[in-house]
Amino acid sequence: MNYEPILPFFDYQREDFSRVAETSNIAVLYEQGLGKTKMTLDNARYLHAHGEIEMLLVVAPSGVHTNWITDEVPKHAPDVFAASWSSNMTAKTAARFRALFDDPDDRSRLRLVAMNVEAFQTPERYYRNKAGAICSMILQNFRTMMVIDESSECIKGAGSTRTKRLIGFSQGKGQKLFYRRILDGTPIDNAPLDLYAPFRWLSGRGAPLLGHHAANKTSFERRYAITERRESKHINPRTGQPHTYD
Repeated sequence: MNYEPILPFFDYQREDFSRVAETSNIAVLYEQGLGKTKMTLDNARYLHAHGEIEMLLVVAPSGVHTNWITDEVPKHAPDVFAASWSSNMTAKTAARFRALFDDPDDRSRLRLVAMNVEAFQTPERYYRNKAGAICSMILQNFRTMMVIDESSECIKGAGSTRTKRLIGFSQGKGQKLFYRRILDGTPIDNAPLDLYAPFRWLSGRGAPLLGHHAANKTSFERRYAITERRESKHINPRTGQPHTYD
C-alpha cells in the first residue's frame, strides 16, 4: 500500500492499516496507548490523498475532542487543517473554526472538525441551531469520515438523546458520510449489551455489523442477554402479591 505516515507504524499497525484502510466501517478497539488516534489520522490522510474524503469529523467527550487538535494532529497529521467546535468557544477558537470554511471549494487540504459529544444532548431548540446544524452542514457538503472516540461513553445508551441523534446522522439519506470509525479501548463497560448502540451507529444504513440479531435492541437483547424474573417490593393491590418483572 502506497502510504508513509508522518511517524512510522509499528508492525501491528502497518498490518492492520493495510487490511482495513479502504474499508467503510471499522471499529478500532486497541487498548489505551496502542495508537487508535494515530491509525485514524493516517487512515484519513490516506483516503484524502486518494480523493475519497475531504473532511474528518470527530465526536468525543469534552476535553478529549480538543486533545485531537492540540496534541494528536500536530504529531501525526500536521498537514491537516483542524479546529475544534463547542457551543461556548472562545473568540480565538471560533475564528479558527470559521476559517475552515473560508474557501469551501478548496478541497486540496484535508479538514478536521472535533466536536464535544455533550453538544448532542442539549435541548432541541439549541441543538437544532448549533451542533445539529454544524453536523448537517458538514455531512451535506463534504465527503466525510466520521469518528466516535470513546464510543462506549459517547453512545452507550441506545435510548439516550445524543445516541439517537448520532445514529440519525449515521443513517441519514442525502449525506456524504462514506466512512465511519469507532475508537475505544474498553468497548464493554458492564455487559455485552453495551456493544449494541456503538455498532448500530457504525452500521449506518447497511446491514447490522453484529449480524441480524442486532437489527434492533430487542432482538439483540434476546440473543445476547439472559433475563431473570424478579419480584418487586411493591404489592399489586388487585392480587395482594408482589409485582414481577423481567
